[in-house]
Amino acid sequence: MEKRIELEKRGRNPDEIKELNLDNCRSTSIIGLTDKFCNLETLSLINVGLTSLKGFPKLPNLKKLELSDNRINNGLNLLETSPKLTHLNLSGNRIKDLATLEPLKNFKHLKNLDLFNNEATTVENYREKIFKMIPSLKYLDGFDAEDREADDTDGEEEVNGNDDDSEEEGSSEEDEDLEESVGLGAVYSENLDELSDEGDYEAGEEEEDEDGIEEEEEEEIVEEDAQSPDVSRGKKRKHEDEMAESRGSLLAKSVQKHAGRAKEKILQNLGKVDRTADEIFDEHLQNFTRQQNAANRIQKEFNNYIRCIRAAQAASKSLLEAIGETYESQWTGHDLLYVQTQQIDMLWQDFSHKLADQVLLPLNTYQSQFPEMRKKIDKRGRKLVDFDSQRHSFQALQTNMKKRDDAKIAKGREQLEEAKRTYEMLNSELHDELPALYDSRILFYVTNLQSLFNAEHVFHSEASKIYGELESVVDKLATDSQRGSYSLKKTNGSSLPRPADKNSSPLIINNISPISSPHRASTDNLPPGVLYRVKATYKYNREDVDELSFDVGEIIQVVEYDDPEEQEEGWLMGLKENTGEKGMFPANFTRPL
Repeated sequence: MEKRIELEKRGRNPDEIKELNLDNCRSTSIIGLTDKFCNLETLSLINVGLTSLKGFPKLPNLKKLELSDNRINNGLNLLETSPKLTHLNLSGNRIKDLATLEPLKNFKHLKNLDLFNNEATTVENYREKIFKMIPSLKYLDGFDAEDREADDTDGEEEVNGNDDDSEEEGSSEEDEDLEESVGLGAVYSENLDELSDEGDYEAGEEEEDEDGIEEEEEEEIVEEDAQSPDVSRGKKRKHEDEMAESRGSLLAKSVQKHAGRAKEKILQNLGKVDRTADEIFDEHLQNFTRQQNAANRIQKEFNNYIRCIRAAQAASKSLLEAIGETYESQWTGHDLLYVQTQQIDMLWQDFSHKLADQVLLPLNTYQSQFPEMRKKIDKRGRKLVDFDSQRHSFQALQTNMKKRDDAKIAKGREQLEEAKRTYEMLNSELHDELPALYDSRILFYVTNLQSLFNAEHVFHSEASKIYGELESVVDKLATDSQRGSYSLKKTNGSSLPRPADKNSSPLIINNISPISSPHRASTDNLPPGVLYRVKATYKYNREDVDELSFDVGEIIQVVEYDDPEEQEEGWLMGLKENTGEKGMFPANFTRPL
């Protein structure tokens, strides 16, 4: 993380940096980010691997913090040193309960909070409790308390903090319109505002040289400080005065440069002077703008899609938990249903992580190329204006026949050559880079869409199999229910018959045994040894090893007891026709045929 921070600083002092992107740099804690970044307003730490916020510095001006797709499960109190926080993204972490989120109630300006794909989102009435806990909160997981989606004006504060570059894309055109409408004074003011944004491009080498000189002089002062405090204080004051004078000179030079550009652009817009045209570059620029707009659109829509996937994941988990509680333990397939619902939850989690890791992160990386390229294009535009301005100044010197100054002409020629060299170097680079970037879109979208569609295919095909098995479980429950397996036995006269007590003695009257053929039983065409046949009218499950079990409709052949002394009242001896199984059964569960 320390190396990444140094890389992102790009030679700037920490207190000059307002935005810092440290996405995908692997670290379990925050290292190298110090209190010196006191003016930082936006900090992104997506997919870093953080397990805690240990080492989080004091950032009093921080407004937007991206912490999605890490492994944070507590320690949010460490963010209290950033009281101006308005946007906090904690989606894809390991926050299990609402108690972990209690420190957030102290943030009086927090308006947007994302907690998708955290276990805490499954807590009952989770949204109501969070809005109650954090009164200032306007949007939770992209929706307000009334379940209305965040407006487009809040789009910059949605998941993963992806900014809309549409304003940046039209900046050049807006600049020109502004210059035409409000005049040179407004343009001067605008260009002064741009000054702070051009640190990476304007006089970059000069600033680096100054930084190196400052470091050397500071080292000398430190060395002398130990020897002579009075001398060192004097040199330090002198050094500070010199640096202030140097910065003042640099500022004056920059203001003069911006004023010259503004004048040149106004003259060009009024048609007073010509401008250098490059039709091939204009075509590259059109392709770039179209490519950037497409990338912004797909990134915005995919952010919304993955947010909805995470919401559907939470809804699916809650629904299946409710089904599991409803499905009674004695019902057939109860254990299988529990296992399959757990498999579905795992499928959702895997699907969500695949979309984030294999689709969203590459998409963010692809989209991040455009702002830097746009800055380079804008710089090329400024250098083109400088070149045209020097060209027109040099032409004016040459055509001024009244007062020809060879020294000025030589200096003008030198300045023109320098402006031309700078412009052509940038122009040549962009003539190579813009087509290459435009051509790369096909390979990127092929890879990205393959990952998306493969993840969708795996998820839906596996989910289809599991839901098919769940359907089979419920079908079996329906079959068992139709057979009366789960019906309650009634206690009134219409209840199922009970088998007679096998311990009661058989009743014999006039030497006629109760095993005799009952009234209306047919005895025609029966196999040898069979007294008559009966049909089961109720299902019976045996309670002893010498009994028969049978379902409704089964046919039983009644036979003599092997030992007449074993004969019991209300019980018959029989053979099941379909299996040949022999045993006793209650007569009142059957009817004679």
